[in-house]
Amino acid sequence: MVREQRLEHLLAFMSKGESPPPVVIAYGPDQYTRDQVISRACEICLPGERDRVFGLEEYEANEVDPPRFLGALRTIPFGLPRKVVILRRFELAAGSVKKADRAKGEAGKKVTPLEEALIKYFRHPSGRTILLISSSLELKKSHPLVRALPGNAVLVPCMGFRGHDAVAFVRERLREMGKKASVSWIEQFVEICGSDAQKLAGELEKIALFSGDRSDLKDEDMVIVSAGEFSRDVFALLDAIAQQRSDLAVEIMREIVKSGEPPLKVLSVLLWHYRLIAKAHRLERFGRAGDDIRIHSSRFVVRKVTQHARRISSASLRTIFSRLKETDKELKGSRLPPIHVMENLAYFLSCRDVHLETAPLG
Repeated sequence: MVREQRLEHLLAFMSKGESPPPVVIAYGPDQYTRDQVISRACEICLPGERDRVFGLEEYEANEVDPPRFLGALRTIPFGLPRKVVILRRFELAAGSVKKADRAKGEAGKKVTPLEEALIKYFRHPSGRTILLISSSLELKKSHPLVRALPGNAVLVPCMGFRGHDAVAFVRERLREMGKKASVSWIEQFVEICGSDAQKLAGELEKIALFSGDRSDLKDEDMVIVSAGEFSRDVFALLDAIAQQRSDLAVEIMREIVKSGEPPLKVLSVLLWHYRLIAKAHRLERFGRAGDDIRIHSSRFVVRKVTQHARRISSASLRTIFSRLKETDKELKGSRLPPIHVMENLAYFLSCRDVHLETAPLG
C-alpha cells in the first residue's frame, strides 16, 4: 500500500541501507522541503561523485517527451547499481496539454500523455531506478496517477510549517550551522520572517555569515534580516565605497536611510563586510586567496570581498573598525540626525585616505 511519510522518516528509512522506494512524490506548496526531499534522497541513493555524474537525470515535466522519458526510466548506466531520475514541476504537465489531447485514466478521469505514460510505467517499474517527482500541487488519492502507484511508493507531504514546527526548524538549522540562540530569539526571528521554510533558511544563512565566528547569536544580529531590495542597495553602496566614489556612496546611503531602513541595520552590514575583508587578509597570509577563501557560500560575495580587499591595507582596516565603533556610539547617543551620521560614514569609508592599493589576492 502506498504510504505517506514525513521527510525525516523517509531519510531515516533510506539511510538504513534498505531498498529505496521506486517512486517518491514530494507534493505541496513548501518548495524548500520539496527540494530537500530531492537533494537528500539523491545523496543517499547516489553517494559517489561518479554515481551522480552518470546515474542522475533531471527533467522538467512541461518539457518532457513521454516516450523518451519512459526509455530513460528503464535505461541503467553500465556499472552502476541504480539510477535516479528527477521529474520537477509536475504541476505544469497538465497545463502544457490541451484538454482535447488528454486520454482517460483507469478511473475514467482525463490524464495527460505524461501521466498516461507514468501510469503504464508504475505497473512494472524498474527495480534499479528511483523516480523522484516534485509537484507544488497536492495529488489527491483519487487521481489516476496516485491510484496506479506501486505499493512501495512513498508520498511526502510538503505543506509548510504548522504550530511550533517553524521554531523547531530554525533551531535545527542553527545547530547545523554551529550557532546557538535563545528560545525567545528564535521565536522573534520566526515572527519577523514568517513560516516559509525557503525564506527562513535564506535569512538564517545570512545571519550566520554576518555574525562571523561567534557561535552565540544576539539581538543585534536580528537587524540584518532584510528584503531583497535592501540587499541590492547595500551591494551598490559597497561598490561605490570600493571604487572610492564618495558622492555616489553618500547618495546611496542617503536613499537607503530615507527609505526607512534602520541605520543600525546598515551599520551591521558594513561591519560584516569589513570582517570578511579582514578574514581575507588573514587567509592570504597563509597562502589561501581568491576562490580558495571560504568566507561565504556565494561566489558573488567572495568576488566582491576580494576585489575590495585588494585596495585596503591592514592598517586601514584598523582605522575603519574604529570609525564603525564610533558610528555605533553616535547612532545610540548623539544629537546629530542619524541620516547625517550615516552620510558622514559613507564619505569616510569611500575616501582615498583610507584605501591603499596592494598586491591582488590570488
